[in-house]
Amino acid sequence: MHDKLLYSVKIGIELYGSTATMTLELNEAVIVSLLVVVASTMIVAERQASEHANGSETHRRSWKFPTGLVLWITASAACAISGALQCEPRLMMMVILPALIGFSMIALTSIGLRIAQSTPWFALIGFHSFRIIIELVFHQLHLQNRLPIQATYHGLNFDILTGFSACVLCLWAIIARLPKIVIIVWNTAGMVLVTTIIVIASLSMPGPLRKFINEPSTIVLSTIPFVWVPSILAPVALAGHLVIYRKLMQCQR
Repeated sequence: MHDKLLYSVKIGIELYGSTATMTLELNEAVIVSLLVVVASTMIVAERQASEHANGSETHRRSWKFPTGLVLWITASAACAISGALQCEPRLMMMVILPALIGFSMIALTSIGLRIAQSTPWFALIGFHSFRIIIELVFHQLHLQNRLPIQATYHGLNFDILTGFSACVLCLWAIIARLPKIVIIVWNTAGMVLVTTIIVIASLSMPGPLRKFINEPSTIVLSTIPFVWVPSILAPVALAGHLVIYRKLMQCQR
C-alpha cells in the first residue's frame, strides 16, 4: 500500500509538471502567434493604404515600413536572448521608449494618415481585440507566479475591457453607423488603459524606478517571447488609437 501511494504521488507530480510545461509553452506560442498576426495585419494595412496613394515612388517607399518592423522585432528579440535586459532591467527603457516614440510617430506621419483614410471604422476598432489575448496570457503568467497581480485584471490592469468593447463596437460599426462621441469616448478610454499598464509594468520592473515591491516583478517581460509585448504589441495598440484620432479629424473636415 505504501509503495502504491508513493507511485501515485510520483505520477501526480509528473502529470502536474507536464501540465505546467504545456501551459508555459502554450503562453509562449500564443504570444509568438499574436505577434505574427498583428505584424502581418499592420503590413497589409500599410500596403493597401499605399496602393491608394498616387505615384510609384510612394508605393516603393512602402517597403520601408515592413522592413523596419521586422528589424525592430529582431533587435528586441536579440536584446532579450542576450540576457542584457535581465542583467540590467533598466535597459528595458531603451526598448520600451523607442518603441512608444517610433510607433506613435509612424501613426502621426503620412503612413498613419493613409491607413486612417483607407481603413473602415470596424477594422480600425476591431483590430484592438487582440488585447484580450494578451490579458489572458498575463493571467496565466500570474497563476504561474511569473507576473505580479497588479499587471493583470485581478489587480490594476483593466485593458481587457478595451479588447472586449472593441469586439462590440466592431459589430456595431458593421451593422450601423457609430456615433462619433462613442468612438471618442472608447478611444480615449482605451488609450488611458494601455498607457496605464505600460506605466504599471515599468514601475514593477527591478531597478531604481520600481514602486511596486511585491514579488514577482515584471522581469518576465524582458525575456523572449514576452519582450514583444512592451516592445511591439503595447506600442502598436497606442499607435492604433492615434490613427483612430486621425480618422476622426478627417471626418470633421
